[in-house]
Amino acid sequence: MLAGKMDCNVFSVINGCDVDSLSSSLLTQVLWWGKYFNHAGGNVIGGDLHCHSSWINQLMLEVSRVSRKEGNLMLAQKLLIDYLKSQNGLLCVGAKNKLSLEEVAQSFVDTTVKRVKPAVPISMVWHVQNAKAFTEMAKALYSLEKHDSAMQVCAATALNLAQQMEDRDLHLRERGSRALLTLAKWLQQENQLVSAAVDNDGSALGRLLAWEKAYSSINDPSIFGFMNVQNCNTISHNGVYVIPPTDAVIGRLLQLGVSRCPELGKAWSQFASWCYRWGRRVVDTAGEAGGQLSEVDRVAVQQMMPPGISADELDKVYFILS
Repeated sequence: MLAGKMDCNVFSVINGCDVDSLSSSLLTQVLWWGKYFNHAGGNVIGGDLHCHSSWINQLMLEVSRVSRKEGNLMLAQKLLIDYLKSQNGLLCVGAKNKLSLEEVAQSFVDTTVKRVKPAVPISMVWHVQNAKAFTEMAKALYSLEKHDSAMQVCAATALNLAQQMEDRDLHLRERGSRALLTLAKWLQQENQLVSAAVDNDGSALGRLLAWEKAYSSINDPSIFGFMNVQNCNTISHNGVYVIPPTDAVIGRLLQLGVSRCPELGKAWSQFASWCYRWGRRVVDTAGEAGGQLSEVDRVAVQQMMPPGISADELDKVYFILS
């Protein structure tokens, strides 16, 4: 399993399904032997054995992920730090320097928001594996009950990936979208963090929301048409928001996840679920109040409808919304 040639990848153990079916204990042994053959320099058994350094680093991330899911958080943290140190220029410290995951996380957030000089210099080199490493760092922190740090790392990761506007790599865009979905899921359980970050440009989450607000003005209209999630929290009934501001923020993140990677079905599913849940709440509230659509409302609804809709179909929509 650990033998191969330079021109082919024989380390199929790191395919997603295979890794998930193995224990972290077994994967750690595979990683150890992989490092051994890698250090041997390919001169083992007549030079037929070769272990790719990139494969070793990829396996480190996979073992860290499996360890976290098994609850072995010490091993998960160690492997994440080892991975970051192994990437040239990513974590600019000596290989023997001892670091905690929280130190690296704080430095990463500080580098992203440019608030203060980070204690641990980090060079932002964004490719799929590095994006996966920072997402895994956030999940490990969340498992360690460091929820605030986890969300800031996740927000910083999503922001860095979202800002790669010129990058058309599907896998990198998918990583960014998944980070946004993870962040939205966590924020549903930590509403107080949303309230603190909305107007705080000094936090990664606040910076992400500020960037999303600017980005939405140039959003591709072919994806969302006239949908305006940003202002949905202005809908009120008797002075009370129908959609709470915190849930409106979650909708904005989900919409950004879709716009960054429209090919990701999970992003559409979660965004559609959010739209249905709160859209139904708005309609039910309007029905309970006995309100009728104004002429302005009718024009807005008509603009949201697909081209070619008949007058009868439009009247049915008006009837439902009224």
